[in-house]
Amino acid sequence: MLSALPTLACSIAFSMTVFWFSSPNSRRGVTQNSASSVTTSGVYFPSGAVDGFADFFSNYLRRAGEPSLLAAAQDPDAFSYRLDSLAAQLWQVRAVRLTLNPDGSGRIFTTEDSGTPHMLHRKEASIPAEDVSKFLQLVEKAGFWSMPAAEQENADPHRRVYKLDASTWVFEGVRNGAYHVVLRRGLDPSPFTDMVRFLLKDVAKLR
Repeated sequence: MLSALPTLACSIAFSMTVFWFSSPNSRRGVTQNSASSVTTSGVYFPSGAVDGFADFFSNYLRRAGEPSLLAAAQDPDAFSYRLDSLAAQLWQVRAVRLTLNPDGSGRIFTTEDSGTPHMLHRKEASIPAEDVSKFLQLVEKAGFWSMPAAEQENADPHRRVYKLDASTWVFEGVRNGAYHVVLRRGLDPSPFTDMVRFLLKDVAKLR
């Protein structure tokens, strides 16, 4: 389980949710881990998988017109990855989705809510097979498909690290009818860091 979320990060996420997404139609999606049990494309994450941020990111993805990768796993041919991020200090929310084509190339879809006042920006581009291949190598190197959904707490309370003002990262994947998602806060140097930064900077061309 994740340690208690820092007060400031929680306040930012809550405030942004209320400001952007308050709606009588908003509701918590409930699913099982098996993709075959999903009956609606409106459910974005398995129950309990994105602790503390499921509603926030679900509302953002819905507002941005992004599809549910959890529901997409019902199609065995679906092959996509998506990074959803909240930069706590910048009040910036992003979703970067890479969809793979049968020929090895890809298509990148980026949505970003930022600026003053906040505005939703969208862009789309084709990605060459070479860049897609490099990204997939980083996915395997990071061990994403076997990675636990939540960060593991340090067993020693005297060495526990609290990530104040840390950004929140949700990384999803769907392939061969399987779906997986992980939640991370802050990005210490690691193969996971290399993977998401390559997607952001080298594939999506974001700063």
